[in-house]
Amino acid sequence: MKNPFVKNDNTGLVAAIAIGSVAAGAVTYLFTTERGAGVRQKIADYAMQLRKSFGGQKEEEHHKAFHPAEHLKAPKTDRKSLQHHEIITGPSL
Repeated sequence: MKNPFVKNDNTGLVAAIAIGSVAAGAVTYLFTTERGAGVRQKIADYAMQLRKSFGGQKEEEHHKAFHPAEHLKAPKTDRKSLQHHEIITGPSL
């Protein structure tokens, strides 16, 4: 039988709830407010500068990674392609 007078140590649980609450508040701020959008853009710009300074991805590769819709090839839909079964059914990267 469990002793009802022994207290459990719940500091880890309380710390996890506090950290989770702060993180959820920060994410909510960044994605729901106009000022948060500006902060997100500043963070992205700073990350790009860091990446460039460490010799990482080039700007064009970064743009392709974060804006893939602008770099997709249009599907073939002309008559000749239809006759030769060369229709691309999905986006190609």
